[in-house]
Amino acid sequence: MILGLLVLLTGTGFLAESLLFRVTGVRVTGDPVYPEEQIKTICNFKAGDNLLFIPTGEKERALQEQLPYIGKAKISRRIPGTVVIEVVAAQPACCIQVGGSWLVVDGGGKVLENRADPIQGILQVSGLAPSAAQPGKTIVLEDEAAAAAFTEIVEKVSQLEAANDFTRLNMANMDDIRLWYQDRVECKLGGTAQLDYKIQTGYNLFHNEGERGIGQNEKGVLDLSYSDTKTFYFSPGEVDPNAPVQTAPPTENGGQEPGGEHSQNSEPNADEPTASPEGRGAGIPDQPFTG
Repeated sequence: MILGLLVLLTGTGFLAESLLFRVTGVRVTGDPVYPEEQIKTICNFKAGDNLLFIPTGEKERALQEQLPYIGKAKISRRIPGTVVIEVVAAQPACCIQVGGSWLVVDGGGKVLENRADPIQGILQVSGLAPSAAQPGKTIVLEDEAAAAAFTEIVEKVSQLEAANDFTRLNMANMDDIRLWYQDRVECKLGGTAQLDYKIQTGYNLFHNEGERGIGQNEKGVLDLSYSDTKTFYFSPGEVDPNAPVQTAPPTENGGQEPGGEHSQNSEPNADEPTASPEGRGAGIPDQPFTG
């Protein structure tokens, strides 16, 4: 009686394990960034594999490294017998100039590809010297200050979904970082302090409507480097996005005296920062107002 019950239980367990916990199919869902067969080949799940013991974490990492344009891979089990591989495409955040080629990098710093020309319509970065730049791996910068500043800028631009609006970033001089908006306004960020605040302030100015922001067709220089006083300056005029940035350290405050053609005070997290060119609003001071 007992022996028969044990045999029955063993047989039932074997049948359940065979029917419920064996791989019978693999399905790929999500963004179609690579052919399904290529994704399945890397995972190498076979019919009959134990569904409970397939190495999901290891295969997720392999997909994200070997197929760089996969930003995130999630492998899950569906009883009975199905493995689901969900793929989310990586989004290019910028292109970094390295010699005569360009590295395409996502918002997390992963290199997506190495190409001869930059992708048009996303941020182009110059002035960095990566020591490692293998597709599928995170970019490596030996200069820790440059690495931290680059990460902060790219993450902020990605957060604002403004990779198409901020067109150029020059980091040749870490005391005089330049970020271009639509190739028509040069944003002087100065050094590495409060980069998040500086970029947010500039972004707000470009998206203010009416007299209190920078117009959609205006050109000029927006100096955001005085973050300690929460003061900025906008000087309208023709600008050249291809002009080189000096690599020698500038004088104090980036080599410029405060009080450009137009200036304004901007408190942290202000809802409506302003930058009013001449003739567009009375009472705009010629010297910085710091409250």
